[in-house]
Order: sequence, then C-alpha cells, then structure tokens
Amino acid sequence: MDLSQAQVDAFQRDGFLVVERAFSRPEVAVLEAALPEITDPSRARVGFDPVSGMVRLSHGAHLYNDTIRRLALHPRLFLPARRLLGTELYIYQSRLTIKPGMSDVAASGWVWHQDFSTWHRGDGMPEPRAVVTFTFLDDVTAANAPVLLIPRSHDRGMRDTVPGEDKHGYDNVAIVPEIVRDIGQRNGVIALTGPVGTLVFMSCAVVHASGENISPLRRALFTVVFNSVDNRPRHPRSRDHGDHWVAAESGPVHPLADDCLLAVAS
Repeated sequence: MDLSQAQVDAFQRDGFLVVERAFSRPEVAVLEAALPEITDPSRARVGFDPVSGMVRLSHGAHLYNDTIRRLALHPRLFLPARRLLGTELYIYQSRLTIKPGMSDVAASGWVWHQDFSTWHRGDGMPEPRAVVTFTFLDDVTAANAPVLLIPRSHDRGMRDTVPGEDKHGYDNVAIVPEIVRDIGQRNGVIALTGPVGTLVFMSCAVVHASGENISPLRRALFTVVFNSVDNRPRHPRSRDHGDHWVAAESGPVHPLADDCLLAVAS
C-alpha cells in the first residue's frame, strides 16, 4: 500500500492518518482466529482489566503467534510506516487491546496520555520517532469506546504528566489536565472510527485516551509499533520483564508478501 504525498503531509500535520478497509473481511477473519491463543488467561503476557477482571491486553503476540507475526510484517503496515518515519524500522511492541462490551462490570478506559511518555521514562526511548498502528477487528463507532485523540498534539514532544504510578505499575502517563483542556479546546478532539479492517497510523507523541465501553458491542484493536533503528531505547524493560514488553532485537526488519495473511487460511 503506497501513501500519497497528501496522506504523508496530513500525517505530519495532524499526527495521524486513517485508511478505511485496508484489510478485507477474510483477512480480518484470519486475525480473529488467532485470538483464543493470544488471550489465554494462563499466559504471562496477558493482562487483566483492574475493574472488570476480564482479559484486556495481550502483549508481544508477534513473538510466538505466526498470524500476528505476519500482521506485524504486513506491507500495508510496514511500508507506510517506513515512509512516514523515513528510516529503517524494527518492531518495538505489539499488543491486542480488547474492550469486550456490555458485562456485569464495564472495563475501564485509558486516561489522556502519550505513548512516548511511557516509552521515554520506562525504556529510555530517546525521541518520539515511533509510529503506532491500529488494525480494527470490529466496526468502531462512537458507541463502543473508540480511541479519542487531539490532532496536532504531537508537535511539542513530551508533555508534562501527573506523577505517580498507573494501573500497570510504572510511571503514570496521564497528561496534566490543564494541558489537555488547553490543547483540546484549541485543536479539537476526534474519535478514531471506521469499519472493520480499518488501519490507523499515529505518531507516538499524539495525546489520546479512551473511555469505558458500556455498549453491547466489542471493540478490539491490534496495535503494532514501529521504531526507527537509530532510536533504540537506552534501558528497555525487556531486560527485566521480557521481550513481550519491548523488543530485545532492534535490527531492521523487512515486509512479507501482500497475501501473507490469506496464506494462513489456505
């Protein structure tokens, strides 16, 4: 998938780019078939929502699941990310985020934050030169707790954050509320919505959040993060917590064929 210059310019200006229906329903079905393995509660890499107790996250599935490895190296993710960053890339992180929808206790949301704040403090990522990609496994609408973001909020690097620890035990990544109000009122807030198979590219410095999913509709996203090979973290958490948090290998990777997901089904 080639990006137009207009798309590249929009990403650089706004900090994100949405490509609807980048993946077909048969390709999404292949991804869906990988969920039982990568959401197995017995896996150490699976995280639980602190409010509902349900499986909420699955980290590093590209390291052991062939389908997710193929997604992480898919040219529709990789080639645009490489063009947007302008350097050779490696896979910094992958994760599945699930908001199951209506249940006895709604899964909690995510506070306003930048991914770069976490990676800079937790891993020593020098600069916000990573691209975050979201692949929609569901139709994402205003109803099922989409990611909210503030356009053009990536233009000043790392924002001030509230001190403390977040739900996972590392530095709190919440942006100071006054900053969120200021840039939100100036730039507006948008919801990342789109049909199943939609692909989003987002700067790791964009300020974003999401709320509880109180609808009966699931919202599941696969996230693959690409980092520049010359932006390696100084003290990656993989040394202490395993490479499912942050890649232990940071050499350049290369894309697979465009039909790599459909090849799994065949």
